Amino acid sequence: MITDEPGLVIELAATHHRAAIGRMAEALRVIFPTGFAERIGERAVTELADTILRYAAMALLLPSAQPLETADDIRAFAAQHFLPSLPVALRAVPAG
Repeated sequence: MITDEPGLVIELAATHHRAAIGRMAEALRVIFPTGFAERIGERAVTELADTILRYAAMALLLPSAQPLETADDIRAFAAQHFLPSLPVALRAVPAG
């Protein structure tokens, strides 16, 4: 659907973005180690959910000089573009 009907995908994304952020934030709370979401705060969890969704949409919808075709391509994209854009609270949390 993304490649066949990009306009519809954008329309649906605009309509359902807030609900998608909520679902992504809930998934992050499950994925994170116990207590991590509480340590960084609800705002950081929500910002991360929004950031993930925006980057996923960008990567899937927009053409690129370096197509994202393999897992290694996606990892390189994330390291170069996504990780530096994380919410400040996530970049500031020490490991452990």
